[in-house]
Amino acid sequence: MKKNILILSSMLALFTMTSAISISCKFNNFNEDKKKYIQKLNIANPYLEYGSSIPNFKNQNLKEINLMTGAKVLRIYSKNQPKIDFRDNIVLRPTELSYKFEYGNSIQINDKLFNSDDKLNVDYQNIELNKQDPNKYYPSKDKGNGFNNPYLFVPSKNSMSINSKEFIESLRKAKNISISINQRKNYWINWQGIRNINNKVHWVNVKDFKLGLLRMLLLNKNFRRSWALKNNITLNKDKEQEFLKQNQLNNFDLFEYLKSYNVDVYKLLDFNDKNLSICSADNIEHDWVDLFNNLFIHSNYIDAMPYEIINEKYKDFLTNLDWFYEYDKTFKDRYYASYYFINEVNVDEIKLLKNFFYDKNKKSISKIDFQFNTLLISKNTFGMQMYHAFLQNIVTTLNFDDLDINQQQEILHKYNDFNISYTRNVSKNKLSNNITINWMPTANKKFFNDSFSMLAYGLKVNQLNKNTNINKILKSKNIAFLLLIHQLINQYGMLANQGDIWTSQAPSDLDISSFDSGINYHVLKDSMVNIFKPLIPKSVHENSLDFIDNSYYLANKKILNDLQSSNLDYKLKSAYFQEISKQLNDIIKKFYEQYPDAADIEFDIPLNFLNLQFNNQRQNVLEHIKTIFNAVNKHLKPNFVVIDDLAKYDLYFNQDASIYCNNSFELLKSNTKEFIATAIAKNYKLFLIFNKISSLTKSNSFILENTKKILNELNKTKLITNNEIFNKNLEDYNKKFFIIKSIILKYLENISYQDQLNIINDINSLLSYTFSFENIIKTVGFSKVIYQKFINKPISYDGLSYLQDIVIE
Repeated sequence: MKKNILILSSMLALFTMTSAISISCKFNNFNEDKKKYIQKLNIANPYLEYGSSIPNFKNQNLKEINLMTGAKVLRIYSKNQPKIDFRDNIVLRPTELSYKFEYGNSIQINDKLFNSDDKLNVDYQNIELNKQDPNKYYPSKDKGNGFNNPYLFVPSKNSMSINSKEFIESLRKAKNISISINQRKNYWINWQGIRNINNKVHWVNVKDFKLGLLRMLLLNKNFRRSWALKNNITLNKDKEQEFLKQNQLNNFDLFEYLKSYNVDVYKLLDFNDKNLSICSADNIEHDWVDLFNNLFIHSNYIDAMPYEIINEKYKDFLTNLDWFYEYDKTFKDRYYASYYFINEVNVDEIKLLKNFFYDKNKKSISKIDFQFNTLLISKNTFGMQMYHAFLQNIVTTLNFDDLDINQQQEILHKYNDFNISYTRNVSKNKLSNNITINWMPTANKKFFNDSFSMLAYGLKVNQLNKNTNINKILKSKNIAFLLLIHQLINQYGMLANQGDIWTSQAPSDLDISSFDSGINYHVLKDSMVNIFKPLIPKSVHENSLDFIDNSYYLANKKILNDLQSSNLDYKLKSAYFQEISKQLNDIIKKFYEQYPDAADIEFDIPLNFLNLQFNNQRQNVLEHIKTIFNAVNKHLKPNFVVIDDLAKYDLYFNQDASIYCNNSFELLKSNTKEFIATAIAKNYKLFLIFNKISSLTKSNSFILENTKKILNELNKTKLITNNEIFNKNLEDYNKKFFIIKSIILKYLENISYQDQLNIINDINSLLSYTFSFENIIKTVGFSKVIYQKFINKPISYDGLSYLQDIVIE
């Protein structure tokens, strides 16, 4: 094994040294096994202990492995790599998608049975309507001879098929869903591919899926304790303490997620029920399309685990939870019943082998090798290494965006020599950024001086603590100061036109969910103009704040196209620079008139570089930003701190000691309502700042208009006390999280999508305009990816990459 790694490392080093070789150099073939798929990633190996238990939304790489190794009820089947005319930028033949039963046998929704996954055959010919075969599907083309999207859902005429329109219609009005499992389809194997476990074969059955669901529910420590109490189980303290170290497993509350859809969770967990039964707890119909897709398509919440094997080893799973702590601790401590099984894991590699008992397709991949970098290298170096490795067939796939401009142009120029396709990174559940503006640091040691503290927070450094009352201390000038320093700089200039600025914690592909969802707005990034309208103070008085009307952050993007855009200082100044610098300077001048002997305004701005390379270009940008601040007012002295290790990250973001803080939380659902409700219910400081600005902006009726209504709903309930001690209020607020969240969700049910976008804009304005080189997304729909010529890979739809659907040609 070590020998192979050394050989590969030597090859990559050689390719790096010989980078001057022509891009069109001869292809070699170091991997003669076409059925071995090799992918190299410039990240650390994410497969830790309890790897299959980590929710899919937390890590895209682990999700890809789960989609191949997890035993599923059903999935989306994908067929054919899209055929693309790159000259005219149209799709001639898209990937075909459809629902496919895996272990599922039939689904009954209310009284309607669906026991088939058949679909129509697709015909792409232009045939007159009266001559079309009724047993074929003729998709309408979007433009000329092709399609805009590289994927196509294929319907069925059979009303009992899960690909029929009747299936989705039934899910929209579901009260009960009963799923039968094919209990003689396949059996469990271990990490060596052996099916005889304890001298017998164990078939996958319905109890396996219920046990899998129970395990995912038990990952939440609150549910685990309530389950133990309900079943008279004494938790093993040592095992519990060791397990709690796996923090990524302890946060997501699947029980609350299911309850939010009005699901009777304990009915679903009924091990005496011969089916999987999703029943309405309130006995009324619900729209369960999203629930169904998340449970059975996107997530690993209901993947099977071997009930009989567990029961034989631990006896009754209701009497103790030792199985929960021990199953899947490593890849060897679990069992497999799907397309692939994990055969080897080490610090820089994960190897998968095909499960020939399950999949007998002779044209699919038989071995998959994911390789990782234990130490991150620069994007340019990695791209160059991968390009040369691809030419030698050392890797199977090449990310187009990792290449430099010359390599990209060469590939496009000779596109017939390459197997080019599309890919797309989808961000639905994972927050775009965990770092937000800190509206009241309370640590003993802080990374700013008294002058900054008094301007931003209204108190000296040593007066800011957990007993501080934000509502009483913060004045309009403090709020204005903190907003203005974060709007002074144009982040499009910082990032050199690499993409679009995304200054929001909300995932960019979050579904817009409302009773009147806009026809042009499906996911959040479709509506960038509406959610990036920053609050920029234009006049500051003792008891009031006025803001610039109709400010748009996208105005900053236009600066990059101006004739002066070659001037870095010009590019780095906000489109509203004159107004911002005037207001900022006025606030500072008044401060020094009141405190003439005060020191300069010194503050650290921490920049997260855990996943980025710090280089001379970025250093130059930061030096120019400091110069701009100092030109606005000579007393402004920001200091940028590069956060490149976990110790610094903890110190600056987790200790409540700097102007930024770690504000991470989980989204139970991937829609706008869930984000708004969770963001406010999880952040007491945000609630206080909203309240404060609300009291200062009565003349601006449009400011926080819908957010004020949410505050009124919460204040009416008298759930939130107004104790003098901030820490006491924070504790009280956190205890009432689910109640507060439910009140917000109820309000959001009855407002338009535009009103929801306005609330997200309010949240963004107060939290997310942080200085960062990470505030960036690509709004173009798809990126290019290159595969070896013998690979036919269907496109990944909605973040679902099924390597089992690859065909070797």
